Amino acid sequence: MNRLKGLIGLMLVLSNLNIASASFYDAGTLADFCKEHIKFADLEEEHDRLAAGICQGYLASKIEVMTLSQELCQRETLNLDQLAIDVVAYASEEPQRATVSAIRVVVEVLQANHGCTLD
Repeated sequence: MNRLKGLIGLMLVLSNLNIASASFYDAGTLADFCKEHIKFADLEEEHDRLAAGICQGYLASKIEVMTLSQELCQRETLNLDQLAIDVVAYASEEPQRATVSAIRVVVEVLQANHGCTLD
């Protein structure tokens, strides 16, 4: 449990280094950006490229932190497009999840769906 708290703390510090418009305060905001990434990945003509890029960059940075933190994730098996889909689905499953911190949701999705561990 202490590792999880430490990892989430590290990720929160790193996410606060982003520019103000790219800061994520909750999972709902991240899910909205990731919906645009999904449109982009599906080659839909109408999508917000900036939002899609913010989603991809945010998810990639968290994967990087988890990978560097004692090899918790197998990078070669991770797919940003699938991770974005999973984050949107996870945040949508229960309305109260939209108000949870984005980093917590990303960590939970990486653990549940992508083989990342905090053991």
